[in-house]
Amino acid sequence: MSVSIKSEHEIELMRHAGHLLEQVHDELASHIKPGISTKELDRIGEDMIRSMGCIPNFKNYQGFPASFCISLNDEVVHGIPSRQKIIQEGDLVKIDAGLIYKGYHSDAARTYAVGEVSPEAKQLMEVTKQSFFEGIKFAKAGNHLNDVSKAIGAYAAKFNYGIVRDLVGHGIGTHLHEDPQIPNFPQKRRGIKLMPGMTLAIEPMINLGRADVAWEDDEWTVVTMDGSLSAHYENTILITDGEPEILGNNEDYKNRYYFADGEIPQIQAEDHPLTAQQAIEMLENKLKGLTGYGKDDFVLGPITVYDRVWKYKKTNGERVYTQPISKTGEYCIELYQKFAGVQYQSCRECYNTRGKEAWPDAAGVSGAIWDADSFKLWATLLQVVDTPYEDVPILSFGDAKKAIETEIEAGHLRNIDKVQLAYAPYLDPQEKDVFWLLPVWYVKGGYTRNVKKEFEPKYGAGGEIVDDGIERAEVVFEAQKGELMDYNDRSAKRRVVPKIVTWDSVQ
Repeated sequence: MSVSIKSEHEIELMRHAGHLLEQVHDELASHIKPGISTKELDRIGEDMIRSMGCIPNFKNYQGFPASFCISLNDEVVHGIPSRQKIIQEGDLVKIDAGLIYKGYHSDAARTYAVGEVSPEAKQLMEVTKQSFFEGIKFAKAGNHLNDVSKAIGAYAAKFNYGIVRDLVGHGIGTHLHEDPQIPNFPQKRRGIKLMPGMTLAIEPMINLGRADVAWEDDEWTVVTMDGSLSAHYENTILITDGEPEILGNNEDYKNRYYFADGEIPQIQAEDHPLTAQQAIEMLENKLKGLTGYGKDDFVLGPITVYDRVWKYKKTNGERVYTQPISKTGEYCIELYQKFAGVQYQSCRECYNTRGKEAWPDAAGVSGAIWDADSFKLWATLLQVVDTPYEDVPILSFGDAKKAIETEIEAGHLRNIDKVQLAYAPYLDPQEKDVFWLLPVWYVKGGYTRNVKKEFEPKYGAGGEIVDDGIERAEVVFEAQKGELMDYNDRSAKRRVVPKIVTWDSVQ
């Protein structure tokens, strides 16, 4: 058995392939509604992949006739999209997808519930997904492959589910399927030792009933033998010197970062006396007491939920944890001021730049909450002095996306965490203490000027990764022309306010 070890360059390509695939999954999820055919979903997904300059890796793979495997209800995997397969209320829809980016593959699968489904179906989906995360707890250098398989199988077995044995996960890289095979149930042998640089597609397939499956006459679609529901969850992961990295769809990130336009999940930092929602309310109440502002004056930014933070020492390049800094986990919460209902956003690199040009500081609030009685609060609020126009025509997101993609293709924008419409401050060319609010498309992610720069992870005092090695920045694009606004520019040009196009001028 030959298992390839990927270089840093190869890993970066696979990481990007994974991020692109996650965007495809997110887009398809928005189209999964009663009345749409699986063929139409396949078309939407393929068009999106090709618009990214990528290739759908499933299409014509060993003769498969579509770009996506879309399986319904008792179909386990490899369902062929069809105009006759119409999605109905209460269906479980499994989408297995992959793409090729610059010669490297990504592969990920999700199970979606259409409308209201039974409690049994909900639990099956949750258990299947969680079994993946139970497995990758053991996906660490020095462990063996069977450690992962055993953990997946042991978790699913607690619920008396059927763990599919005829289909397994696999290695991935320049080929969609590489060594090793990765079962979702325990093996007699320990399997290969895991090493940094291995990339693996781990994909539990769990049935509500028996584990037995059969192939339909199309020789592709796999169904449960007893007609019971089935769920599927898959990510491509990277074995590292520490915790495994999910390439593209970092579920740990998704479980830890939440925004105001989404539901606040009922999760809790390790041993913390407060829920995430309670921590938010505490920050809002503290802020109101200090400033008089209420929660309606702010947009909720990212919530970072940390488990117990540890001190560490570094010996021969390895981190050795010593003692916990705090007895409990911690919440870090950000709030951003709104203007006319839209978030006010400044570039983070300019937050503390109060030099001779007196750049506007951030209109935001951050709070680190360690327990119910102890936390830090940073609040910097600005009063809006003036705006050119409160209602102006702006680019559609589709047009703004083209400008963003230009920076990606140039190698400057390495990853994207968030994109939203916002206001950015622009200093008045005449009045030093006055600034305008300019509509922008705001991109939070990793941005660098030096496209050849190699990055290394940076660790905080507690040993946690505080930076993935990519220069973090909040990049803004002028929302009327799509031009990149350089917030690092400290010259006089920075004080030239771009011309605002009004509705009067376009009518």
